[in-house]
Amino acid sequence: MQVNLNGYITLNLSKIYGFILDESLKRLELETLQPIKPIEVKQDIKRTPQTICMYSPRSDIDKFWQWKSTTGKEKMTQLQRYEKKNASDGIVKIIAIGGGPKMGTTLEEYARFRFDHLQKRSKGKCETGYDHLIKLNTNDVFVEQKSSGHWGEDDYKWQHVEYKHKWTMLLLCGIDYMDVKFWGMDRKTFSRLISEKKITNQGNKAGESSEGMWFNYSDVKESLCPIDTDEELLQFASSLPVSDV
Repeated sequence: MQVNLNGYITLNLSKIYGFILDESLKRLELETLQPIKPIEVKQDIKRTPQTICMYSPRSDIDKFWQWKSTTGKEKMTQLQRYEKKNASDGIVKIIAIGGGPKMGTTLEEYARFRFDHLQKRSKGKCETGYDHLIKLNTNDVFVEQKSSGHWGEDDYKWQHVEYKHKWTMLLLCGIDYMDVKFWGMDRKTFSRLISEKKITNQGNKAGESSEGMWFNYSDVKESLCPIDTDEELLQFASSLPVSDV
């Protein structure tokens, strides 16, 4: 009798609790639940529904570069420009060095390989401010070399030329798409081009910078002497006045 009574009580309590819970859930749904608005997903190259649902770092970075190329925000590198121009393998190898002292040193070695009269500069504390030496019968010519790849499509820019350094002539090197070009410039021409503001201070306009001078090929090309052979180099060097630097 006791068991039946307990069973009856238990059964009735569960019904009561179930009724209360059911009514509470209905009220909560009516009072608080709002219709859910569908999420709009804009499909562009940055994000697609697939990349949102299945993110992958590798695919995401690929899409980033694709986006930059299609929006025109990816600037072509100097190496890419040379490759697009079908530059020779030897030229591409030089450009791939990436500029800086290593490229400069490599092209100085190339200049001595190409021009027999170019010698390494003398050793010693005072033998700085030039890169090569040309020994003539009457005097020595101190050669400062500056090298540049293309700036833009066809221009060159030579930098960090120190007027007070111990050089008699500048040997200007330009890395074209199929070969390496050389030009000569003497001190008198260099000074004149400074006065014409075609060669300017590299840095602030007040001239307080210690980075030397710089200039573009397009601004000075009429004042340059092309040098293609060792004989032309020797002829240019022989025409220079004896340096008093």
